[in-house]
Amino acid sequence: RTVLAALPRDWARVAAPLYGARAARVLHLAAAATALGVIAGLYLRGLAFEYRASWESTFLGAEQVHALLAVTLAPGSWVTGIPVPDIAAIEAIRAPASENAALWMHLMAATVAAVVIVPRLVLALVAGLVERRRAKRVVLPLDEPYYRRLVAAWVGEPARVRVIPYSYTLTPEARAGLEAILARAYGNAVAAIDAPVAWGDDFEQSSVTDAAGTGFSDAGEIRVPLFGLTATPEDDAHGAFLTALGGGDDRRRAAASGTTVALVDESAFLARWGDDARRRDERRAAWRELLEAHGSVSVFVDLIDPDLAAAEAELAAAASAHDGDATPDARRS
Repeated sequence: RTVLAALPRDWARVAAPLYGARAARVLHLAAAATALGVIAGLYLRGLAFEYRASWESTFLGAEQVHALLAVTLAPGSWVTGIPVPDIAAIEAIRAPASENAALWMHLMAATVAAVVIVPRLVLALVAGLVERRRAKRVVLPLDEPYYRRLVAAWVGEPARVRVIPYSYTLTPEARAGLEAILARAYGNAVAAIDAPVAWGDDFEQSSVTDAAGTGFSDAGEIRVPLFGLTATPEDDAHGAFLTALGGGDDRRRAAASGTTVALVDESAFLARWGDDARRRDERRAAWRELLEAHGSVSVFVDLIDPDLAAAEAELAAAASAHDGDATPDARRS
């Protein structure tokens, strides 16, 4: 149900450029068809009824009317080769006088064709080519958990998810909740939960860093840092850990390295200050600020009593938010 509920919003975001080109094509064709219908209606009605041409004005004379018509009907005159009647001819049909309007209808129809119909058809053709190109280049957010499960099932190789706690030791209950969340969000992924990185540990020499290579640079795995909400986020410690996890001290490189989502466990905090909603909101805000500064998106979970559907949805939304904020350079990395 979570996937189905999010599908319209996610598909609208992914297919927005395609739908924009498609809407432009339809609107251009509709404008051309409307103008063509008006012209066709005039000529069909002219078979049974006579249109008469006449004019009158409080402020304009024949010279001014001729000047306006010479400019307005110039495209039609150029297309048909029919000259706009001169000043004397225009003066001759001033009300109450009139004349058969066939010549004027030809000029107006040709002008509408040149100014409206042909340009709109050209624009519709261009929009159609853009639509066709974009239809072949719809980019799906394959980094989201739902698509990771599909890809893993298709290629027959489960994804690798690696959780790296920082200064946070999981209880057996919290570990079981974390494993349930990973199984729900990443399907048949192979999950590994590292031993906690100690507070203030030397990341370059730590066993966790050495196991993954320099700066956790294994691009074949999904790396998820794990923190506890009871801890106060500090840039010198938690921020340095995220920097090492990202492989450098630049936010763009951290965002490109795969560190997209960070889990923050609230179970111990809720057990101690469960009724203090204000303190929890303040602590959440502090963690969000730190994690965003290092290119990560925070997902808050209660590992003791996890809401699996909500956790899956938040992980997918966090991955989408990170993809939307990533820079072009980061995406190409």
